[in-house]
Amino acid sequence: MRKSIKIIIILFIAFVITVMLTDNVKATEIMEDAKSFLDQGESQRNEGALKNVSSTNTKFEELAGFFWGIGVGVALLTTATMGIKLLMASAGERADLKKEMIPYSIGLVVIFGALTIWKILIQLFESGL
Repeated sequence: MRKSIKIIIILFIAFVITVMLTDNVKATEIMEDAKSFLDQGESQRNEGALKNVSSTNTKFEELAGFFWGIGVGVALLTTATMGIKLLMASAGERADLKKEMIPYSIGLVVIFGALTIWKILIQLFESGL
């Protein structure tokens, strides 16, 4: 069992390294055509509507930053509390604390994943896609 897990981990690391070391291929002609197309659309855009969208997106970015800060603060405080409890706990209490860490880690992934998706959507809508 452990040998198969080690093999899987080694293959995963090899895959990650392979993906990180690949060269990017740039299609310059397609990018230049796309850039000229976007520039033509930008010249025809209504400036008044653009200002309203920009100010609204700025407000949403500030709100997302605020929630991100609250999420980080709560995560740090909770992690520190659970860490101290884990250091001071007996063997039975440690098992209970480890069981509590599973929903805690899932909650962290949900919170930061939602905030990341929110920021990505704000950037996409701001760029006009």
